[in-house]
Amino acid sequence: MRLFLALIFAAVLSLSGCGGGGSDPGSSSGGSGSSGSSSGSSGGSSSGGTPSAPAISSLSPAGATAGGAAFTLTVNGSNFVSSSVADWAGAGLATTYVSATQLTAQVPAADIAAAGSASITVVNPAASGGASKAATFTIGAAPGSGPALVQHSVYQTQSSDTQVNSTVSFNSPTKQGDMIWVAVTVSDYAGVHQISVSDTQGNTYTLLDQVNDPQPGAQTVAQFYAANIAGDGATPDTVTVNWNTDDYKGVLIAEISGTTAAPLVGHASNDQDGNVTPLSAGSNNVTAGPITITSQQAPALLVALSMDTTGGSSDLGGSGASGPAAGTGMTQVDMIWDWGANVATFITAPISGAESATAVFTATAVADSYATVAAVFY
Repeated sequence: MRLFLALIFAAVLSLSGCGGGGSDPGSSSGGSGSSGSSSGSSGGSSSGGTPSAPAISSLSPAGATAGGAAFTLTVNGSNFVSSSVADWAGAGLATTYVSATQLTAQVPAADIAAAGSASITVVNPAASGGASKAATFTIGAAPGSGPALVQHSVYQTQSSDTQVNSTVSFNSPTKQGDMIWVAVTVSDYAGVHQISVSDTQGNTYTLLDQVNDPQPGAQTVAQFYAANIAGDGATPDTVTVNWNTDDYKGVLIAEISGTTAAPLVGHASNDQDGNVTPLSAGSNNVTAGPITITSQQAPALLVALSMDTTGGSSDLGGSGASGPAAGTGMTQVDMIWDWGANVATFITAPISGAESATAVFTATAVADSYATVAAVFY
């Protein structure tokens, strides 16, 4: 009986010991829970890293024709968010979020009014990656369009009358975004002039060429241009040529439409002194160029002026001859600066594709001297 009770007592103690030992795994489990909490904290840190910037893979359409209607632009890429905005040349477009890989944006007709290109970016909030790298949207020239002469005005002094600065106004108000080309002449018998151009709009004029023809012509011809002009209200622009007192001064100003904001393709000048090397008889013997035009710069417009510096009357007499005739492929716009004869000829020529263009005239007096300036704009 005592042995039986002893066995029962030992069994109870054994069961009690297992229960106590079970408390240790409980404590270990608590440690394991703490480890799980640490793991959760590590995952949050990973998701809180720097977000990826949006990226553009393609645009649809990738380009448009200048003068076209408003349209919907589809932007394909990655990392777009519901608050993403498609920017056109830095200005936000009305944008619709389609998915993380696609947006649509409304492009107004005014944004494709002229040929050129625009930078497209996608902008997310800074916390969502900021701005993407730019994609280029191309605006091609409309078929048969391109730069065109809008109007021109001419001024001259009367023979040997002297004056300081010279002013000439357009006949009609100019349009914002057009450009102005200026060709001038002045006697350089007493010395070469420093010449600059300004106007009432405050446009900036760049000197392209100044040809100082020596005696017996003793006449300077120069060309300037101003791009992306401010345009007029009701009063037409007045252009001022700034130079010293002298005689035989002439000014031509021309407004050209349909050009890009940076329209200059190239320019050229030539001084052909017929008294030193008489010109050969025949056509297209007075030239300036060539000027190279790429396919991306077409359509374009060539403008040029050539002056018979020993024609008409001059400080040293003059031959009495008029300016040269327009050469092959050139359109004669005007013959100007009448000093005994119209001694200068203004021409234009459209350029439709890649080529090497030269302004060409035909001399009316092969022994005379000709100063010619030319430029191409797109």
